[in-house]
Amino acid sequence: MMKLRCPNCGHAAAMIDFSNEESARQAVYLASNLPKPLGRLIMRYIGLFRPATRSLTWDRTLKIMHQLKTDIDAGRIERHNRIWQAPENLWHKAFTTILEKSDSQTLKLPLKNHGYLYEIISSEQNSLEAHEEQKNENKRQSLRNRPVAKKVDVATEQSKQLGTSTLQAIFKNKKFKKAQSGAGNE
Repeated sequence: MMKLRCPNCGHAAAMIDFSNEESARQAVYLASNLPKPLGRLIMRYIGLFRPATRSLTWDRTLKIMHQLKTDIDAGRIERHNRIWQAPENLWHKAFTTILEKSDSQTLKLPLKNHGYLYEIISSEQNSLEAHEEQKNENKRQSLRNRPVAKKVDVATEQSKQLGTSTLQAIFKNKKFKKAQSGAGNE
């Protein structure tokens, strides 16, 4: 009988067991539908949930993968009662950060949940938002502190000239002079 071992989670079983178990089939299906650049990272990440003394069960593997796939597909996570945008590049960065910490043995294993992963994503998004906010504030400040150009009231000057020329034309009009002289007799 041929035995297989998952290189990420350490689960060892006969080949037939991998294909017969429903959770295993679903986990493989989910893994095949993960975004390609993230697939390898996610499989390594799932291995971080494996207890040191035993294999990770297929049910637990499926649960972890389902949680991740749902949030990756949604492109957002919830952390500290807030919804954070989680584009694929942030997932990649967060998985890479965690795996580097694991490789350098500075990460407490096994992982119990996605808290640390989501903390990395929310912190990155918070930093991006703070940077954008600072950029917008700097722009507002520069507009506020911009030297004010001397206002030239062109419209008023043109209106005065037009009004003066109109009045001159009226006063030169013979009908106006006649009406003016007739009004003075009353």
